[in-house]
Order: sequence, then C-alpha cells, then structure tokens
Amino acid sequence: AAAVGDAPVAAAGRRDFAQALAAAVTTGGHDNRTYHLTGDRDYTYQDVAAAMTDVLGTPVRYRPMPAEQYRTMVTGAGVDEATAGFLAALDQSIGRGVLRNAGDDLSRLIGHPTMSLVEGLR
Repeated sequence: AAAVGDAPVAAAGRRDFAQALAAAVTTGGHDNRTYHLTGDRDYTYQDVAAAMTDVLGTPVRYRPMPAEQYRTMVTGAGVDEATAGFLAALDQSIGRGVLRNAGDDLSRLIGHPTMSLVEGLR
C-alpha cells in the first residue's frame, strides 16, 4: 500500500549506483558537473508488485490509497506520528513525479543500460 497513485519511479540498482560512483572518482571530466541518476525507464508501483510476484513466486498486489488513509494505516501498525507524516509526505512527492526518469546520466556513466527491476530485486 502506498499513496503514490500511478506515479512513475525510475528505480536503479545499488550496483549501477556503485559503478557510477566508481566512474566519477576514477575518470576525468566530472568537475563541477551535476548528474541526475535514475534508471533508464519508469516503473509504476503496479510494475513493482508484478516484479516482486515474479521474484518471490507469490502474488504481490499494490493497493493505492489517499495520503491520510496511508498515514492512518502506518500509525495503526505502530509507526509514530512524525514518521507516519514523513512517509505520507514522501509518497505525495513521489505521486507528483519527483522520482521519474531524469535522463540517461546513469547509463552513460556506467557504459551500459541500468539493470531491470526484476534483476535489481533478485
């Protein structure tokens, strides 16, 4: 469950980020540059649930909900109010698209396409 709606998220794996860091510190031409490191494609939380189903071998379903309902759900699970508010606000930002694909900086730095969602989850 999350309060992101069907917003896109351009997830990338730790290996891709580590390779990008290694490239930035071991090669030249990166001074005073800003990189926007995102995966090559956008995924919805529905896509994440489908990938988790594939990896885990058991059905995983994404349940979208309004931010206030999400906040109530997580506080009901024992999360304190401040953290629940932070999580709900984070989901609202994701819902506005702040984690969508921002270009090909990551794949250019690592010299190959970023890993797939299923590969990253495995």
